Amino acid sequence: MKIYGVLDEKMSKHEIEMLLRRMADSFEYEACSHISVSFADSGVGLGHSTLRSADRWPQPIWNPEKTRCIVMNGKIFDYREQKEELERKGYKFEFEDNDAEFVLCGFEEHGINLLKSLNGVFTFAIWDCDKKELTIANDRYGMKPIYYYHKKGRFVFASEIKAILEDHEIRKEINWSGLADLLAYGYLLSNKTLLQNVFALPNASILNFEKGKFSTCKYWNYDSVKINYELSENDVIRTGKRLFKQAIERQAHNLNEAVVLLSGGFDSRFICSSLKVYTKVEVEAFTAFSTYLDRKLANRIARRLGIGNVSTPPLAATLWEKYYTKNSCVLDGMVSMHLWIWPLLEKLDERRVCFDGIAGDILLDGFSLTRDNIKNSLDDSKLALALYNQIRLNPLYEVFSDEVRKKIECGLDSIRKEIEGIAKNENRATIFFILNRTKNAISLCPNNLILRRTHCYFPFLDNEFVEFCLSVPPKMKLGKKIYYRILKSAFPEIMKIPSTNIATLRGRICRKMKEIAIGTDYWIPKPSYIVRLLAHFLPESLLRKGVRRALYYVSPQARLNAQICQFLVRVLDNLEIPPFIDRKCLKNKVQEHGITMKDLEKTILPIMGFCVWYDRFMVNRSPKASGVAELSFNEERGH
Repeated sequence: MKIYGVLDEKMSKHEIEMLLRRMADSFEYEACSHISVSFADSGVGLGHSTLRSADRWPQPIWNPEKTRCIVMNGKIFDYREQKEELERKGYKFEFEDNDAEFVLCGFEEHGINLLKSLNGVFTFAIWDCDKKELTIANDRYGMKPIYYYHKKGRFVFASEIKAILEDHEIRKEINWSGLADLLAYGYLLSNKTLLQNVFALPNASILNFEKGKFSTCKYWNYDSVKINYELSENDVIRTGKRLFKQAIERQAHNLNEAVVLLSGGFDSRFICSSLKVYTKVEVEAFTAFSTYLDRKLANRIARRLGIGNVSTPPLAATLWEKYYTKNSCVLDGMVSMHLWIWPLLEKLDERRVCFDGIAGDILLDGFSLTRDNIKNSLDDSKLALALYNQIRLNPLYEVFSDEVRKKIECGLDSIRKEIEGIAKNENRATIFFILNRTKNAISLCPNNLILRRTHCYFPFLDNEFVEFCLSVPPKMKLGKKIYYRILKSAFPEIMKIPSTNIATLRGRICRKMKEIAIGTDYWIPKPSYIVRLLAHFLPESLLRKGVRRALYYVSPQARLNAQICQFLVRVLDNLEIPPFIDRKCLKNKVQEHGITMKDLEKTILPIMGFCVWYDRFMVNRSPKASGVAELSFNEERGH
């Protein structure tokens, strides 16, 4: 589902209708049919676009007096008691289990105070005809992106940036700070986009636009949750199990069947096991991760739970042809793509809700927590440096002109500004990653792609569960310690299956090496297994320059990488790239001998993605118009 709209007193009803139509058309996607409905009047227009298969009640939805209307994207979980209270106060509900209608009635009764009690992932826009006032709000975690443009009395908003750019009055200028973030970290920090004067609405925000006056405020903050140092491990284990069960039951209410994105890690097995044990939902697992270990462990988990698992094949060259340029446009240039999602897009069913483990690794297993992060939590500069070293991508600045390189060579400024806005406590690193990695990277990709085919639910983002996780002392989470114990207490049989976390992998490798050393085993490791082993004992520089490339060069992955690089060269030849990028230099980097997938993801793809974004957004050429859509791997093999 997508929402969009425009406010400008100078625009006629006809002009607004035409703009809304263009904005709705920008959401169309080849795989699924959409239905779009809009409301337009002089100076104002709102629209809603959703999957045709998922549409039950077209929006906007109006109150009985026809003085307020709402368009909404997302889902509110477990609001039955609140709805009954509204009914006792005289509110009439025309539709059954309609989240948008409930929010509209709740807003009329409680105003913006309603937001404090909403448990879900959502964005909505409410127009008040009498006051000529627009109110936009999103969920606590900002998991449903909403972007806006405001200048000289014109306000345009939409779930995707390219819909906003259908307003031809908007001047397109690159935001150099946003580009610096994208190249350095793989996603943009804070509320930035790649365009000046176009912003992402921060999480837990209320935006108000009335008679040309614009304001935003926060209704909830991660900092408001205090760490409870009195908690014992038994308390955490007991409460963690109870609250996650509650979250699963809330989100699975009224579902008959669902899909879980299952890997070999903790998050997805927690969701899969809980759905199977605590609910009557018919569960099927999908494994789209490219590593052999993930697929193997996911299959073991599925068999142990007695559910089916569709294990997609490794990323094929043909999927690059099908998805690369299209997905770059869908993602608005906000994030480097997660390649593992592409095979999954071939399998997803519009009729079934997809459950994803977003935020579990940050909230519970210590992904964001290292001893340095905790130790430096009270020092802005030291924590910013530690986070920078943890997430930087080593971009290829040499492909840019000298003038532009100075604008985008990213230091610590972006991270430091984010850190300074977070209250000083041991949760600062966790909050930094939730606000940026979870919201600005993972919610956009892969889930913005998944949401173009089906609905997606996030059990780890239940309000009570999030507040509990933030209250757990960070040192208790280090090394996945408390997360493992919660899972083991809840599902002991499932936790007998190893996970793909680094500690487990290192232990298995060392045990195997011992067996080989004493001659008790004739196990012959695969090249990828050797690479993982060497990664623990050799410097990264040596791996990059020597052993790692040599191993990949003789593997099937190397042949696939070569095909992909040739395809990217052909894409580059058909793009109208920015004048400040050296096309020849970039092509040489793409064609570099022995390049690995890791090199592609860390350096080449962010810059290639920006070039595709520039061609589509700044030059305004569709993939078909630019010739990119016509490229194929068959053509490449003919060279």
